[in-house]
Amino acid sequence: MKSAPLLTPRMHSGATAAQAALGGAWRMKHLFIALICVLVVCLQAQASEKPSATLHLASELANSSIQSQLDQVIREFAANNATIPGVAVFVDQHRHHFTWAGAVGFADPQNKTPLTAEHPIRIASVTKTFVAAAVLRLVEQRRMHLDRSVDHYLSTDSLTTLRKGNYRTARMTVRHLLTHRAGLVDYYENQTFMQLAAENPQRRWTRAEQLTYAVEAGQPLFAPGAGYHYSDTGYILLGEIMERRTGTSLGAALRQLIGYSRLNMHSTWHESIEPEPRALLPRAHQFEGKRDIYNIDPSIDLYGGGGLVSTVGDMARFMQGLFGGKVFTRPETLEIMVSAPKGEKTSHYRMGIAVKEIAGIKVYLHNGYWGTSAAFAPSLNLAIGISVGQHEAQTDPLLESVIKVFQGGVNTRN
Repeated sequence: MKSAPLLTPRMHSGATAAQAALGGAWRMKHLFIALICVLVVCLQAQASEKPSATLHLASELANSSIQSQLDQVIREFAANNATIPGVAVFVDQHRHHFTWAGAVGFADPQNKTPLTAEHPIRIASVTKTFVAAAVLRLVEQRRMHLDRSVDHYLSTDSLTTLRKGNYRTARMTVRHLLTHRAGLVDYYENQTFMQLAAENPQRRWTRAEQLTYAVEAGQPLFAPGAGYHYSDTGYILLGEIMERRTGTSLGAALRQLIGYSRLNMHSTWHESIEPEPRALLPRAHQFEGKRDIYNIDPSIDLYGGGGLVSTVGDMARFMQGLFGGKVFTRPETLEIMVSAPKGEKTSHYRMGIAVKEIAGIKVYLHNGYWGTSAAFAPSLNLAIGISVGQHEAQTDPLLESVIKVFQGGVNTRN
């Protein structure tokens, strides 16, 4: 039998050599296309991975840069303010899941104990923001009304004291107390009180005594709603109202109404009223000039105008929760809190919180007498807690420097 040539393709009946050649070309073409498709898929997979990895790396680099800048900011502030014992700062930028804590200096300068962001401090008037938020929670629950007279809420003893001082309590509302527009003289303006407090730092003061000193300090400054005068007296009255409306201590009311646990605030308590949380570091020393106020009885500033002990971290978490919708049940409540009172277009103080322009942006904040500050910058979604441990040091310049760090990094982080 004669064998067929080795290179001659097998052909069906009637097929020509040209047709056979065409079929082979067709198969090669489809094989080539298939290889191209596989290559494209592989390249697409690699391309989809690279941006993610690049963005992750960019985010890490941005965070590292911000951390380095924040370290530098607090070190420079401490170096330029010789009277401060130490600086502690906590920042929480929830939008980017970024938190940072830093501290320099000493919690106890005499014993050279290094300061950390976990050291509790007396936050003084930052307490007012907590009190205002808790009062507004009671308003949400219809247990109080902003525009109702204090005659409905204060004790007979407190009302009697106010009326003896010619205060028209029937016209004084909860809103007036919250915004410092009740015309109340601050009990700290009574020189007799201040002298006694300086001479007897361990004296245990009562709210009733402080209200009496406020009334004895002078006549009402103006009719309720007719002006603005910052006064701790109004906030000790709010403290009394909260106790009466809740049937609990002020500290317990703040804890429950604000929801410390929900906000992950485990280092905040009402000093000498609530038990100190376990496993905390000792309270840091704070100063008024060269005077260490560590052992001053807290009752000098305890009943609503101040009184809370906290950390820079808890202060920042509170502000993030307040502006992040975790404290109030209705968004309009926060709007009420931060809106200017009617007819007060230039006013900076709202309800337990002030608004300022810092580093060119709007910042809501409250400062405390012992060198503390809690702030929130909405445009950056940035909450900040600060302690410098010194009454004579201004916290706003430090706050501005911290904000500028995030303004510089905001484009790389969006």
